[in-house]
Amino acid sequence: MNAPLLIGAALLAIALIASWRTWRLRRSGRIWRIAAQFVLAALLYLVFHPPQRPLADQMLVVLTPGITVTQRDMLDPSIRTVSLPGVVPAASAESVPDLATALRRYPAIRRIHVVGAGLPARDRDVARSRVVSMDFSTAPAGISELHAPAELKAGSTWRVHGRVDGITEGNVELLDRAGRIVSRSALDAAGRFNVDAAVRTAGISRFVIRALAADEQVVEEMPVEVVVHAGDALRVLLIAGAVDAELKYLRRWAVDAGVELGVRMAISRGIALRDGVARIDAESLGKSDLLIADERSWAAMSAIEKDAVQEAAQQGLGVLLRVTGPIPTSVRKEWEALGFQVEAAEIGRAVMLPTLAAGPDETVELARRPVAVAADDAAPLLVAGDGTALASWRAHGRGRIGVWWLEESYRLVLAGNAARFGMLWSEALRTLARANAPSPPSLRERAWIDQRAVVCGVGEEAMIESPDRVRTALRNDPLTPGCAAFWPTQAGWHRIVEGESHTNIRVHDPLQAPALAHADTVQSTRRVALGAREPPLAVATAAAPRWPFFLAWLLVAATVWWSERRTVAETDAPESS
Repeated sequence: MNAPLLIGAALLAIALIASWRTWRLRRSGRIWRIAAQFVLAALLYLVFHPPQRPLADQMLVVLTPGITVTQRDMLDPSIRTVSLPGVVPAASAESVPDLATALRRYPAIRRIHVVGAGLPARDRDVARSRVVSMDFSTAPAGISELHAPAELKAGSTWRVHGRVDGITEGNVELLDRAGRIVSRSALDAAGRFNVDAAVRTAGISRFVIRALAADEQVVEEMPVEVVVHAGDALRVLLIAGAVDAELKYLRRWAVDAGVELGVRMAISRGIALRDGVARIDAESLGKSDLLIADERSWAAMSAIEKDAVQEAAQQGLGVLLRVTGPIPTSVRKEWEALGFQVEAAEIGRAVMLPTLAAGPDETVELARRPVAVAADDAAPLLVAGDGTALASWRAHGRGRIGVWWLEESYRLVLAGNAARFGMLWSEALRTLARANAPSPPSLRERAWIDQRAVVCGVGEEAMIESPDRVRTALRNDPLTPGCAAFWPTQAGWHRIVEGESHTNIRVHDPLQAPALAHADTVQSTRRVALGAREPPLAVATAAAPRWPFFLAWLLVAATVWWSERRTVAETDAPESS
């Protein structure tokens, strides 16, 4: 039994006992005195437990790190204001350790107005149940958006893209460890850029991304790193209807890249060049990661082999269809069943690849087949410098199927840029090949030091290992299975360790990337605002003041006492003679 019920029962018992005694005295006015006992009991109960009353919605101004002097000067002192840690509080602001503490102190708050760079990670969850408005401070000039894979396999192309704020008509450069420019990109009208680099050896590859103004003055330099894994060798089947120079250089690159290659190339009727296992059957395709075929080798396949390829693609095999000449009608219909419509087109054959950086391939002219390739759900696999597609792919069951109509890419090797040739084909193979590994754990958002970071795809026993090899248990989220949080105190590479497996994740220092840190906080706060009041917040209530009930109880008690004293005095008075 809870305390309010016990107090109510005790007061009711006292009122009943007092009423019984009043009834036994058989004095005048005993009915209203009995009623007064229950009124006194009710008023005393309300003194101990006053009723709850709804509170009017109120707004709270929250000062966050990054607030400017101008924003501070524009604060309205009549509105309740709190400042979070890291903010020099204004004269009218109350310092609080976090937003949850402020909301506990002021339960009537229904609206939050954020001023500054946005809410830190620890304060976003509690803000989701309130209506959030924002007045963000101006972002510093620099790289405000950055997307780059944290891990890659050796031989892949590391692609980095993002946006720069605060400058126009500038450039972005990607520098290697020795300070050499490996890629350069001009900013477009929206400030976006794309740079990339080939990563060849296992280990941590360190780069620097540099934003330059139009006058080539450095606006910001930011260290960026990628973990390169040796990876398992890809198992590729290469079948072709004829031998050509493209296949010669492709085979040479595949051997150098450690690809397990099975080759079958027709030389003449009934004669084929074979290297390794290149059978087209369920067993061989099930052990392979990718099949590369052209229109002539496809036409030479039996119906059983084609069915085996389609079934293997449904189970995860990657397929790359090369267009090297006119496509027979039967092949065109069969490829259409795979999702691609390939038709002859009157287009120019000469193409050039996008420029990555000043290099020998800038003026290399390549060729493409004059075809138009269409698919409802296809994505570009390779594009030319003018943005037109040279290859595309689409999902097919658990696998992926691509069509490639670029010709003579081997000219890159002849021009002295074998690395660019390898980048083209490694990217194609990486995109289409069978996915053999499960998805590794990943961060929900970019991780920053001294901020809560959430990683998903982990088990309950997962640990986080800091750069100094100290391991700490992750704190699992009971509401989101598979996700857990940690609070990094160091920048650099951390490892998520779970059994014998581990995954590298990067923790950033906001002092090294102030524009990116500001942009991440702003975007996270905006997501909180978009999801505000889900689920709806209950109406806030507070206890009514006790003193009116106590005064009422005191007045009734005094009246009863005075009435009792008067009755006793009248009863004890001597009768007149």
